[in-house]
Amino acid sequence: MPHAFEIAGAALGPDGLVIGASERRTFMEPRAHRERRVPIERWAGQRVGHEQPDMAAVIDYVHDVIVLLDASGHILFVNRSFSLVTGLDPATRVGQTAESLVHPRDRPRVLADLRAVTSAAGGTRTLLFRVEHADRHWVSVEARAVNCLHDPSIRCIVLTMRDRTEELEVVEQLEASGARM
Repeated sequence: MPHAFEIAGAALGPDGLVIGASERRTFMEPRAHRERRVPIERWAGQRVGHEQPDMAAVIDYVHDVIVLLDASGHILFVNRSFSLVTGLDPATRVGQTAESLVHPRDRPRVLADLRAVTSAAGGTRTLLFRVEHADRHWVSVEARAVNCLHDPSIRCIVLTMRDRTEELEVVEQLEASGARM
C-alpha cells in the first residue's frame, strides 16, 4: 500500500504512524540509526484525526515504575505503579534521594552505577537492587537508568523499574533443588 504522504524523508503509513523517521526518537529511546514507527503527532507536533492524549495521565497506567531524578539524585516524579510494587504512596518519595529507595547493602553498587550514568550524556545502565515494601519486606527490582539531562525536552535521569522478586525466587528454588539432586 502506498504511503499517504512524505514528511522530510519519512512517510506516513496506512495506520497513521511515521515510517523511516530514524533521525527522530520517542521518549526514552536512545538515538539510533534504525527504522522505527512513532506516532505522527510526536514526530511532527500535529494532530491527525484525534486529540493528543495527556502523557502525564498515560504514564499512570504504565505497568513499569517510572522515577525521574534530577542531576543530584533527588526524585522529581514517581508514577502510580510505584505503589503496586512497594505499597507506598509515590507522592511521599518526591524530593527524597534515589538512595533512600535502595536496600543499604545494595546502595554502594547502585550509587556507583548512577554516577556512571550521569557521567555521560545518554549514559545507560541496567541495575538490580532491592526496595523496601510498606509491609517491611524487600522487593527485588530490575531498573534501567538513562541520562537524559542533556535533552532539553526531558532534563532528568529516567529510571524505569519492574518487580523481579518472583522470578528471582524461582531461580533460587531451582538452584537449590539442583544442588540437592
